[in-house]
Amino acid sequence: MDSREELPRISVGSVQDWNRLKTNYKAAALESLEERITTERLHNERDAMIAHANQHVDTEPFDEALDRRIWSLADTRLQWQKRIAETRRTLPQEIESSILDLLDQQRVSDREETIAMAMPAVDDAKGEEHGGNSIV
Repeated sequence: MDSREELPRISVGSVQDWNRLKTNYKAAALESLEERITTERLHNERDAMIAHANQHVDTEPFDEALDRRIWSLADTRLQWQKRIAETRRTLPQEIESSILDLLDQQRVSDREETIAMAMPAVDDAKGEEHGGNSIV
């Protein structure tokens, strides 16, 4: 499990409360670091250690950007899921309708072709009745 997931989440009532909490946390972290620098005599590494601590304490912009990106991706995913579900509902009906229309058109075309093929035979029969002359 990620160490971040092990930390309990808290609910903050207002932005001012959040800023105060963040300021207190940063002050406590830097104070703890100063004590460590003093006790371990790391004065020549002080600037690098404080810069490193500040980088890890000031993660809010990254966390906020990541949170916005996650919500944006979740929203996009939801939109795609809705679109796919709608397509799965409507597309089979549209395909069925198109196929039925094509079959109807083919039946009409077949009937017209059958009638057209039968017409010369009828015309030939009429022509023989009138002495072999057919009028075209």
